[in-house]
Amino acid sequence: CGTGSIGLSIAKNCAVKHVYGFEIVSEAVEDARKNAQDNMLADKASFFEGDLSSILSDYKHLPPPDILITDPPRNGMPGQCVADIIRLGASSVIYVSCNIATQQRDIQLLASLGGYKLKEVHAVDMFPNTPHLECVALLQK
Repeated sequence: CGTGSIGLSIAKNCAVKHVYGFEIVSEAVEDARKNAQDNMLADKASFFEGDLSSILSDYKHLPPPDILITDPPRNGMPGQCVADIIRLGASSVIYVSCNIATQQRDIQLLASLGGYKLKEVHAVDMFPNTPHLECVALLQK
């Protein structure tokens, strides 16, 4: 979720029913909610505060996602997070990462335990003149 930039960009698409974002940093959640209001998308986006590895089970009342986008911290997703993503059963997972080693580890878990197949990976050089890349991976069932 962060400040909602990825989710709100997607919420603008008229085919999207609703975007749900989860973030551990309370200030970022507040910013995401404000950004949704400022962009007249508050009716299409909801943001929740908490550690995704422990709070996702609190939101079982939300509809299952068609597409799930994850952008975890450098250390990747905890095992419970991977299990929850698999349980949610989204047909597509978009995994954004600044650490290709943990991204690879998590993608292997999503593939072996959840039946996801890696379809595409794109490296994005968001930090020119440094060795850092963002990688965006598409997985599908």
